[in-house]
Amino acid sequence: MNPIDRTPRCALLLLATALASCVSYDTVLSKDFRVPKTVAVVAVVDAQKAEGSFLITGASDPYAFDTDLLTDKLTRYLVDQKLYSVVERASVQDAITEMSLSISDIFDNRAAQQKIGKLCGADHIVIARASMTDGWMLLPPTWWKYIVLELRAVDIETGLVMWAGHAGGWYMYPFSEDELLESVSASIFAELSEDMAAVEPPAADA
Repeated sequence: MNPIDRTPRCALLLLATALASCVSYDTVLSKDFRVPKTVAVVAVVDAQKAEGSFLITGASDPYAFDTDLLTDKLTRYLVDQKLYSVVERASVQDAITEMSLSISDIFDNRAAQQKIGKLCGADHIVIARASMTDGWMLLPPTWWKYIVLELRAVDIETGLVMWAGHAGGWYMYPFSEDELLESVSASIFAELSEDMAAVEPPAADA
């Protein structure tokens, strides 16, 4: 799979602030994708590592938000697709605890992702990493938030990425973290759902 172009395509910063938001989205569905029966979800909040995150010392600061909020958003969208079952969050956390892993180390650790999935009995593991930063802009004078959300689904058996999504861009400050995550998650899954609709679901057990 070719890497996703994760450079937000916001041409002008002033235009982004004049409007309520300016966010770019990219999604890729592997030609080898098959609808899994069970999916596990792991979410990471890390302003320093999310690719494309906008963090300038003295001009912006990491904006803390709860990983449970991100996990809940993703789980709901996966359930709403009605294509597969989603592993309970407690089971995923038990697997992570059993492996003595730090949540922030999981996103780029393919072997750990596969092991978590096997411990949870999942066919795919959906890994999400998000960052949110906020700061003050002089012209025009306004507070802003910049959000980056990276998603990928990894096949537990093969370790291959089955689909991936990326969103990044500016939002005016009045938006809450809940609204931001809702907006970017909805847009990514809307694009993915169109591609997945053409894929046959797994056969029911006899």
